[in-house]
Amino acid sequence: MPFAGGKLDRESGKRNDAAYIAVQLASPNAELIIFQNAKPFFAMDANAPLRLLARALPQFGKIKLGPIYLGKDNDSIPLFAIELAASFDADNSILQGMGEFAELRQMMMRISHEDLAMLGVARSLFDWHGRHGYCANCGASSDIAEAGWKRICPDCNTEHFPRTDPVAIMLVVHDGKCLLGNSPRFPKAFYSCLAGFIEAGESIEEACRREVFEEVGVTVSDCEIIGNQPWPFPSQLMIGLIATAATTEISIDAEEIADARWFSKSQIAEMLDGGTLIDGEQFFGPPKVAIAYHIMRHWLEHQTFKMK
Repeated sequence: MPFAGGKLDRESGKRNDAAYIAVQLASPNAELIIFQNAKPFFAMDANAPLRLLARALPQFGKIKLGPIYLGKDNDSIPLFAIELAASFDADNSILQGMGEFAELRQMMMRISHEDLAMLGVARSLFDWHGRHGYCANCGASSDIAEAGWKRICPDCNTEHFPRTDPVAIMLVVHDGKCLLGNSPRFPKAFYSCLAGFIEAGESIEEACRREVFEEVGVTVSDCEIIGNQPWPFPSQLMIGLIATAATTEISIDAEEIADARWFSKSQIAEMLDGGTLIDGEQFFGPPKVAIAYHIMRHWLEHQTFKMK
């Protein structure tokens, strides 16, 4: 699953050891990955992030955030991430001629799963720090701690940790067909699974049933969790389900859904394999980097599954 299965040893138990982190950063083989405005820096002519030796860190001057310790890779290389200020001019720096900053969404189909997972972690952390500079308890400016994995308030000592927002994303099925929606934010021809944030005091299954009914007016009976995916835009955990519809009539919430309809398995297979024409209209499914694609593939390839 893209963004999952990262192979870094995060060494989470050592993040509060400042001396250990300093030794890792000073290691001659320690490396940096670099962000600016939420964009990673990709090596020239390579579908991979640039990994610069950490000893180059002073050449960046004052950085916006970091270095954050991501962990060690398979070769035991300590890996850190930094975010440069928006005003930093890469074309007149050590980065000149080495590559370019690019949106992760635009690159995620081209880079390895391992790099994708690593960049996803860093992107989520930088976004969290950018949004949580002040203590939610007393309002004072908070400080970065534990190698970038915590913030602490110097006034009231409240500790703050990176958050992940859980999302239920579900394929609603009935009698050999599945229900997909087109969001007002999507291109007109793009259809995918229904999804929504899990609310306080709500189970995953309860959120699935509520979101489906709210968005398309369909009642769900059984639902089964089949997988999950970290999604760093900015920091969600997408929890994938297949849900059985007890009713089939569609009544959309126009603020959430532009269109919703039932599709056959053969239509879904074609939508995932490049698109299909249905009654003269073009339809496309989600890309392989999205958990929605894998939920739909699961449904296509498993004729039956145990319901819970």
